[in-house]
Amino acid sequence: MSSEVLMSDVAKAAGVADSTVSLVLNGKGDKVRIRSDTQARIRNLARQMGYQPHQFARDVALGRGVPRRSPSPAAASSPIPVGVPRSRVIGLVFSATSPRDSFALLPDVVSLLVAEDYRLAILRLPAEPGAVREGVIQFLAEGICGVL
Repeated sequence: MSSEVLMSDVAKAAGVADSTVSLVLNGKGDKVRIRSDTQARIRNLARQMGYQPHQFARDVALGRGVPRRSPSPAAASSPIPVGVPRSRVIGLVFSATSPRDSFALLPDVVSLLVAEDYRLAILRLPAEPGAVREGVIQFLAEGICGVL
């Protein structure tokens, strides 16, 4: 399993508070008068450490976690339509060893999700446990709000 660099890791390396890192990485450093050299140091450390923002966490923090939208006819035909936030997407993971009759559940699952204004993204992976774990981690990193 890969080690994820957290905002708190960047803050510790920079010798500043987590909130300072958050403000800088969200483009609000100038607004709250964080020194430009501090902002540059934080951005450089974040880049060097491989920090990647977690889109779902960012959406929740900004109050955009799971907005309700009226589904359009075009939205119902596509698993992840343009304009639908990733936080309205449920990921379904199948492995090479998933029972074939699992696929028979798809029409019902899709109907339930569409009725609640969610979309379904399907990931089919090889049978190795590491591949499944990494697939789920990737789904969550991309902002998918749940995984089946």
